Amino acid sequence: MNDEHLPWQLHPSLKPDRLTVIAQTFERVWSTVSALHEPQMGDTSWSLCCRAYSRTCYELSRLAQGEHRVWLRIVRDTGLAYLFKIGAVPFKFLRSHPDRTIPRHRTAKDIEATERQLFDLTERPEIANLLPRFIIETGKGWKVSRVVLGWVDARGKSHYPYSIPLEAAVVPVTVTKPAATKLPAAVLGFDQAKRKKRQEDKVE
Repeated sequence: MNDEHLPWQLHPSLKPDRLTVIAQTFERVWSTVSALHEPQMGDTSWSLCCRAYSRTCYELSRLAQGEHRVWLRIVRDTGLAYLFKIGAVPFKFLRSHPDRTIPRHRTAKDIEATERQLFDLTERPEIANLLPRFIIETGKGWKVSRVVLGWVDARGKSHYPYSIPLEAAVVPVTVTKPAATKLPAAVLGFDQAKRKKRQEDKVE
């Protein structure tokens, strides 16, 4: 991907650390629900995905009320109509492949359409007719294999897909050893000086 099409280049609200927080939430939820999945007791892929969706909505709402409330806001939380914003950018999330999204994820309706119009005032021309989506891919055991931020067109194709690191970048810390400090010579007190003089007299 061209650097000018990285998420934070397309919109300043989409900072790397914010995206990682969202992606880690998806990963954590799917790890939990996959551990609870019991096909032998009647659980199906449908029940697992429904549980993952509900728990993800709950976790995002909790984050929006806590330490991330400065940049994360829930626009709508009513059943299947869940919409949140990172800064000025409205998002929906789904489990799919970046180039195989289903029709209902390719259009903006109701409140998303309104939020989209507001967002259109500040966006770049190349994403003018695209919808921002967090696309969750799962692999073996229903664990998250990657989370992609994509800009979906009317045909379901994701433009400028960005695979979000599931671990925050570690910034190396250089530890500088302080220079040795030379201490001044000790000043002898009266008793110490007198004792030292006696020792010197004995030697003589």
